[in-house]
Amino acid sequence: MTGPPDTLFQKYLLPVAGPDVKKGRLVSSCQGMFLSAIFAFATFAATVFALWAGRRLALRYGFADKPGGRKRHDNPVPPIGGLAIMPMFLLFSWMAGLQEIVPWPLAAGILAVLVMGAIDDAIGIKPAVKFAIMVWTACFVVIFGQAQIGNLGNLFGFGTVELGFASKAFTVMCLVLLMNAVNMLDGVDGLSGGFCALVVFWFLVVCAGAGQWAAFSALAILLACLLAFLMFNMRGPWRKSASVFMGDSGTLCLGLLLGWFSIRLTQGMDAPLEPVTVIWIIALPVMDAFALFIARSIRGLHPFNADRRHLHHRFIDAGISPAKTTALLLSIVAFMAMVGFIAEAHHTPPVILFVLWMVIFVMHTVGIVHPKGYTLLSRFIKVRSRSRS
Repeated sequence: MTGPPDTLFQKYLLPVAGPDVKKGRLVSSCQGMFLSAIFAFATFAATVFALWAGRRLALRYGFADKPGGRKRHDNPVPPIGGLAIMPMFLLFSWMAGLQEIVPWPLAAGILAVLVMGAIDDAIGIKPAVKFAIMVWTACFVVIFGQAQIGNLGNLFGFGTVELGFASKAFTVMCLVLLMNAVNMLDGVDGLSGGFCALVVFWFLVVCAGAGQWAAFSALAILLACLLAFLMFNMRGPWRKSASVFMGDSGTLCLGLLLGWFSIRLTQGMDAPLEPVTVIWIIALPVMDAFALFIARSIRGLHPFNADRRHLHHRFIDAGISPAKTTALLLSIVAFMAMVGFIAEAHHTPPVILFVLWMVIFVMHTVGIVHPKGYTLLSRFIKVRSRSRS
């Protein structure tokens, strides 16, 4: 990594502490956080209203996800999360003057995917058509948004891996994968939104420590949108089940946004994160998506065929409640992100982090491919939950 050899905790978790912090940096940090907080609170309130009003309109006109088949919810639920989150994010980001962080090619790509996802939620779109639109959108964002993964860091222990001419194609592949991975995660109340909120939180910490206040503000606005959505989607004492869903329009756009910010934070001379650390932060849906592609291919199915082999489905089918499944999986997301941060803080070689990530991925893939994969773990968690209650 470039920059001073401070640990991640000194740079990110305590960015304004210590006697060596200059007064100018402290003032800049406070101003950046204050302005971000103002826009975040306004975005939160606007998104809450948009979700409340949008839900009423969607139910009135029959735009709702109805129970049946693989779907286990009891009543029709409007899939309007993305239709509220994305317009609010784009609107308040541009009102805050963050066009450099959220440029027009990214905004255009988000709107294209948003419309495609909304149509798919309403009447359905053939998987091949959806995939083609996602690839086209990713190409558009990479080419016109000048966002690409140029290097992977010292991933194999022989020096920095430069992608060269393959950079743009690799970036498009990663964006499409992440869009699908977040979409596949949207099977339990609060899971996809909670995952995205956790990732955005860690990115916020990184931007605060690196002094990248424009990116910090954009991420704060996005986090405010996600927290507003979770008020309607995550189960808790105030809500027995979700009153709105994210929908394909939301999950696909969020996957694109997380990919965009991952590139910004890992590429360039002033990048504050190693690429391998990011794959620890977003590990759960990426591992699950790859494992499912492999499992479906082994069974002779199309990789994008829907089924109930997702990790969250395994836990629910074993009798674990949706709320506990979400809490468990989000805990895994937080833990893996902490592993990546702590390892980088202690200057752990990227090759070690990558090998460990691959070991976990192989174990997870075996658990997904095997018919009884995760069965024993699910039963153990269920028994422990009953004994505590």
